Amino acid sequence: RNAAVAELLGITFDFVYRPGDWANAANFQNLITNSVMAQDGAYDIVSGMISCTQPIATSNYCLSVYDIPHINLNNPWWVSELQNDLTVNGKLFGFIGDVSLSMYKGLSVIFANQGIIPDSGMDNPYELVKGNMWTLDTMTAMAGDIAFDSNGDGKIVYTDDLIGMTANEVVYRSIQASFDMHVIDIGEDGIPAVLPVTDAFATAVEKLNGFWKSDSTYIVDGLAADKFVEGHSLFYMGKLESLDAMRDMEADYAILPFPKYDENQAKYLTLIATATQMYYIPVTTNDPELTGLTAEALSYYSYKNVVPAYYEVSLKNKYSRDEDTQEMLDIIRDGAVMPFEYCYSTTIAGNPWPNKAMSDSSIGNGNIASTVAAATPTWQANIDKIMKEFE
Repeated sequence: RNAAVAELLGITFDFVYRPGDWANAANFQNLITNSVMAQDGAYDIVSGMISCTQPIATSNYCLSVYDIPHINLNNPWWVSELQNDLTVNGKLFGFIGDVSLSMYKGLSVIFANQGIIPDSGMDNPYELVKGNMWTLDTMTAMAGDIAFDSNGDGKIVYTDDLIGMTANEVVYRSIQASFDMHVIDIGEDGIPAVLPVTDAFATAVEKLNGFWKSDSTYIVDGLAADKFVEGHSLFYMGKLESLDAMRDMEADYAILPFPKYDENQAKYLTLIATATQMYYIPVTTNDPELTGLTAEALSYYSYKNVVPAYYEVSLKNKYSRDEDTQEMLDIIRDGAVMPFEYCYSTTIAGNPWPNKAMSDSSIGNGNIASTVAAATPTWQANIDKIMKEFE
């Protein structure tokens, strides 16, 4: 890909790699801000983890995507929903697309053990997704029906028995986005604001609260992937990169999008991980037109060549040739979103962060109204600070 773009545009790439994870976020940010302040034009494009880099995505340091020639977010190799979810006051400072495989690896999905489903008499999950019936109620009902005391000791323990669901806690936070429910959103005026808790939001929290507390059958645990691979759970909430841990899994497995809240929801939505690499163009980029062409070409060639190769390697030939699997992956990618409350979660902060309102409440006390009420002053104060950067 890089060679093709370099030849196409007659350019040479100079990649500068620096630690940019959570522990090194401040140092990574300083690299960019110091370069811009010095006007040295050291970096034409910046790729950084959303949660670590978004705090410097302001008009002081970055160009709005809408001011960069040749980048067209309506093309299929970009996440076009960002235009609706992250455009604040007419400006969008970061963009995500096929240019980075981290977007695919970090997509929140649900894996289903296909070796269990036929014997249980349950519906094929692929058909449920296709038939618009893969919903919160369907998922919790299926997971609730499957628990089995495999060793006959009179109790259900996920390390020994069969349970309905294991989940990575960070990935479980995606449920709020998959239901298209928000505690903060951008209004028609282009300004983000804290939203009231809807009846549907409260009902979802109530159902999930019961789901996770149901006779210790369902757990949220760091070993969730291992237990799924070993055949101890019907479903597993994880990132698509968990495929690496499933190479030796004996049973076949399905890859599903997160469920809809109900059948009235327009489409399946898939959260892009906040650890995904987002792309930014510093205001000191040397040639905005060439930079735009480069970014567009990199994402296009990734879309055409790199992503298909990733699927082929990660899913192995058996799965990449499976029409159902490919259709699910298309649905998952088509519904990729990065809502404002997730993108700016670490900047808005509060207790909980806005992207954890549903997950924390449903695992904890279940009272979403009090949770949002308590967090609102902090959320709003930090939103006001963010807005000063978009003036």
